[in-house]
Amino acid sequence: MVWIPGTRHGCGLVDMTGSLQIQGISSSVTAKTGKAVSSMMTIHSDFEKFSIDSSSINYASLIPQLVSGWRFAVPVCSRLPFVYYNGCEHGRWNCSLELCPVDGGLSPWDPWSPCSLSCGGLGVKARSRTCTEPAPAHGGRDCQGPRHETTYSTCPPKNCSWTEWGTWGSCSRSCGVGHQQRIRTFLQPAGNGSWCEDIVGGNLEHRFCNIRPCRVDGGWSRWSPWSRCDQRCGGGRSIRTRSCSSPPPKNGGRKCVGEKNQPGCFVFAVDGAWTPWSVWSDCSVTCSQGTRVRTRACINPPPRNNGSLCSGAARESQHCQTPPCVGWYSPVGIELIFILGHM
Repeated sequence: MVWIPGTRHGCGLVDMTGSLQIQGISSSVTAKTGKAVSSMMTIHSDFEKFSIDSSSINYASLIPQLVSGWRFAVPVCSRLPFVYYNGCEHGRWNCSLELCPVDGGLSPWDPWSPCSLSCGGLGVKARSRTCTEPAPAHGGRDCQGPRHETTYSTCPPKNCSWTEWGTWGSCSRSCGVGHQQRIRTFLQPAGNGSWCEDIVGGNLEHRFCNIRPCRVDGGWSRWSPWSRCDQRCGGGRSIRTRSCSSPPPKNGGRKCVGEKNQPGCFVFAVDGAWTPWSVWSDCSVTCSQGTRVRTRACINPPPRNNGSLCSGAARESQHCQTPPCVGWYSPVGIELIFILGHM
């Protein structure tokens, strides 16, 4: 086809002055009015859309002729069955390799995000949208307007929520009275922001456990004192005892190992006794005042076989008086001074 050049408007349209005569069309041509026209027709510029039944058109036989006096707009070189006024066909300019610009369009807002707080209080929510409906292409304009929004919101209070209690742990003792515990965790804090244990008693639970009583092995008591010897003199016998009571065996514990009684062979104990006092010794000086002593021994009899020792002193002393000393030999200085004073 050969068209008279005109002025392009928008996407691939031109203005032309005159009318278009189409020859050699054996089928009908229907315009906007829906009325059939002859093979010789005039297309006016106020048509938004027109269609041609192209099933029997021999495009090679179409001979356009310009008739002056009419103004109209037609797609340039379009052979499509449907042609839109002031529009682009299949993303390209008609009869051109230039891509159509696509301006960006914002998508709808996403839903608001969850509150930034997990319990009651003033938190933050956010939402966003994208420039993807459509995305800008081929030099088209970017989207206008915000992509993100935030708002402060009072988050709804929530009740404290716990997991189920876990299983009880092992007992702290293998026998006797021990304790064991079990735990749980909170899924979310309470509505006022406190920890769950501050509200409902904590995440630990304790109890006493006693799997079985402990085994107690027996232990010996102290030995008793020796019994009195069965003989007053010579060889005799004595005995001492102990019991398995410190502690007694319990709950399957072992009994005490060893002898309960311990016999012994002893002679009768002999306590010591003093001999009579000896005679007094001579005075310690030959004149004036001195001392004298006497002694005794714990050998009457001596203590034997754990007998008691003698009580009391083994030596006694006392003052003794002799004639006064005379002259230089007097031990008393007064008498010596008296004699010297009269010389």
